[in-house]
Amino acid sequence: MMSTEPKYRYYLLGDYMPIRATVDPEYNINVDAEYPNRETGKLEQDREFLIRIRESDEIEEITAEDFIQHCQRMYAEKTINPGLNSGPG
Repeated sequence: MMSTEPKYRYYLLGDYMPIRATVDPEYNINVDAEYPNRETGKLEQDREFLIRIRESDEIEEITAEDFIQHCQRMYAEKTINPGLNSGPG
């Protein structure tokens, strides 16, 4: 019997952006991707990261624990510097 729990792989893009990819259990391929959004404080889906996972030479697979730590760091940065993601005036 297959588990209904999603399976994930965790990545770090460019030593900064943590990405969680959902893995298709039948084919063992990444089918969706999420990243931490500083503004909302939640994970947001963005399938563009699937391409970056496949094609970037700046991608590193990390552990779930490392992923959580990187997400917490990103969320904390909004508190420390709320204007960090703001564009020009």
